[in-house]
Amino acid sequence: MSDVADRPLWPPGGGEMAGRVREHDWTATPLGPIDTWSPELRFAAAFVLENRFPAALVWGPHLVTIYNDGFRPILGSKPEALGRSFADIWLEVWPEIGPIAERAFSGQSTFIEDYPLLINRSGEPEQAFFTFSYSPVRAADGKVLGLIDAVVETTGRVLAERAREAAEARLHESEVRSRRLVEHIAQATWETDGEGVVVADSPSWRAYTGQTPEEWLGYGWADAVHPDDRAYAERHWREAVAAKREVDAEFRLRCAGGGWRWTAVRAASILNEDGTIQKWVGMNIDIDARKRAEAALRESEARLRAVLEQAPLAIAFTGTPGEILFRNAMFDKLWGRPAHDTTARTYSDVYEGYHLDGRPVASEEWPGARAVLKGEVVEGEVLEIVQASGRRFTCWFAASPIRDEAGRITGGVVLFRDVSEERRTQEVLVRGREELEARVAERTAELMTAEEGLRQAQKMEALGQLTGGIAHDFNNMLQGVTGGLEMARRRIEAGRLDDAARYLDAARDAAARAAGLTQRLLAFARHQRLDPRLVDADGLIAGLADLVRRTVGPGIEVELRLRDGAAGGVLCDPGELESALLNLCINARDAMPEGGRLTVGTEDVRLAAADVADGEAGPGRYVAVAVADTGTGMAPEVLERAFEPFFTTKPQGQGTGLGLSQIWGFARQSGGVAQIESAPGRGTTVRLLLPLHEGAAAGGGPRPAPPPPTGAGGTVLLVDDEGAVRGPAADRLRELGHTVLEARDGPEALRILASARPDLLVTDVGLPNGMNGRQVAEAARERVPGLPVLFITGYAGTSLPPGMEVIGKPFGLDALARRVQAVLEAGRRDPEGNPGA
Repeated sequence: MSDVADRPLWPPGGGEMAGRVREHDWTATPLGPIDTWSPELRFAAAFVLENRFPAALVWGPHLVTIYNDGFRPILGSKPEALGRSFADIWLEVWPEIGPIAERAFSGQSTFIEDYPLLINRSGEPEQAFFTFSYSPVRAADGKVLGLIDAVVETTGRVLAERAREAAEARLHESEVRSRRLVEHIAQATWETDGEGVVVADSPSWRAYTGQTPEEWLGYGWADAVHPDDRAYAERHWREAVAAKREVDAEFRLRCAGGGWRWTAVRAASILNEDGTIQKWVGMNIDIDARKRAEAALRESEARLRAVLEQAPLAIAFTGTPGEILFRNAMFDKLWGRPAHDTTARTYSDVYEGYHLDGRPVASEEWPGARAVLKGEVVEGEVLEIVQASGRRFTCWFAASPIRDEAGRITGGVVLFRDVSEERRTQEVLVRGREELEARVAERTAELMTAEEGLRQAQKMEALGQLTGGIAHDFNNMLQGVTGGLEMARRRIEAGRLDDAARYLDAARDAAARAAGLTQRLLAFARHQRLDPRLVDADGLIAGLADLVRRTVGPGIEVELRLRDGAAGGVLCDPGELESALLNLCINARDAMPEGGRLTVGTEDVRLAAADVADGEAGPGRYVAVAVADTGTGMAPEVLERAFEPFFTTKPQGQGTGLGLSQIWGFARQSGGVAQIESAPGRGTTVRLLLPLHEGAAAGGGPRPAPPPPTGAGGTVLLVDDEGAVRGPAADRLRELGHTVLEARDGPEALRILASARPDLLVTDVGLPNGMNGRQVAEAARERVPGLPVLFITGYAGTSLPPGMEVIGKPFGLDALARRVQAVLEAGRRDPEGNPGA
């Protein structure tokens, strides 16, 4: 079943207007959809619709109207009024009733009896009379949201009473009462003999009751009286005749058209000259509308009383002298009195023996009394009340004066609610929350201490793993260096120079592998210095294809799946990209010991914000460089940690676990991401997603290096604290014709600069004795403005100015010579010595 079917019917009730309210299109009114109505509006609307007394609800600044079944006859043939402005509905009389409505919206209740209005509800003006009450409807904070118009039309009664008054006045002027009575407006007129027996026909009686002359003569008229009223009607008539007094009675008569209607019977005697009764002349006035309105009013009052009695608030209505006119059972319970105690009639009776906020006060000083006596509105106060017996309680309190249409205070309404338990509960909750917060803070501190200990343990474990792997790899490489150099020395001493070159080459290769290990460490830490350029990924992979095939061996099929010349390239260090691809291909080879298929490819992809939620990269277009194998794959627990630093499946001491971490660091430092997919027996795919750049044609390999320098050299200030680095570099530069000035640290370099003016400063970044390479360069440029600078470093832990020339350790001496020559030539082309020259 749908939510709509499950929802309780609202507004409740089966009246016609309740159904019309449910079906009305409220979205076209200022009230909006009925499901969005406030609780106050829904309560007020339901109260009006369920009320048998004619009533209308007027809501909000637009005066939107909702009325019940009893109110419909009052509207007559006026256009549909539901949902319209109350002012538009009663436009012709708004100058008279508009100010009364304004007073209700300002918080003043109004009750007016027999108010004359010239209304138009049947196509032409007619004089009508109404008894009505305009009562404000308030929100919990006291703000007036609307008004309820409880109304009964008294036109018939007023006209009847005016007619009766006119008749009585004429009767005082003349003894011929029969003629005067006939002149009155009535549904039936009749005459009886002096004994009260009907002896003559009355066409108006026949027309009203439908009785024939034979049926109503004598006492036959009593047959038209309602069975429940007949005994009263007959008794009242006989007693009046016997006492010779006027008849004034009300009972129900059966009408000619069917049904029963209330009628008022008025009759007077016509006397003979001797004072005896000649006859009785009377009439019946239809008062059915008034009697029904009175019944509806009584029912409404009973319902209102029931609502007040069942309300969770203590409620009382008072008069101006402080007299309590009404109070509900909750009021008596709050103040410790029997329900509806008749002895407590004033403020003094109720408040006697109670202290307010710790002090005794007079009855006129209580907030309810102030509202009546001074016109104050109390919108909500909390009172601490103490009874003489020692009973204590805390009350929420509100009060408001009741004014008549002239603005005079006629009484007041007071509301109380015992909030003692709420206050105690709140105090308990506050204490509990404070205790809980203290316990949470204590537990959090314990957890943070434990977490810090765990981090230290993990750090030490990772450090042990790293140390074991680096020690294993570096020891192997150092063994190659020391062994090669030792054998080269032996061959040189023996004069076997050809064999010496072979061992020197082996030592150099071992040193190169050690340099590669440090590069992997820096790549993992994302601190290696990259040389990003626009690279054609397809061209780079195609150029590596033969090398990949030779590396993986003939037992593995190599397949390329490229983008087929799609536009754009990637901005990265091409050498690092080549290294990453080769490492991934070697990993794939190791995962396929029995052979298989290796696929290297590229594709254009677009990443959404959800794909890069970690914030390291942004959404947009990427080039995915993928290496996929059909090997053994990874278990879930291995896959989860594949990119973790120092994680390896090799035994301790057999590797550093930096391979995939290096690739991950390279991808992140290049503005991209690295992804891995794998499952046992289903192979592994690693993707490097690098941002797509559309620009000039991309290159696929490193730039060609300039040839070694020839001809006249320049003066070079070489600063390095390692003599094993500084000495060979200085000797090689001197071999090429350069003048080399050597310094071990910054202070020594500054002493040289005090008497020399070099053409180039070549300095290590990390130097001892209080000055690093950057500080040396800044001081040197102060002494030699525009001095070119070339930094040499194994790890640039100190940030360098943008555009600075840098060469990383270890470097080949010829590579250093080419960079020195290039910087000197650039300096000659840019004699101003701008950064980067």
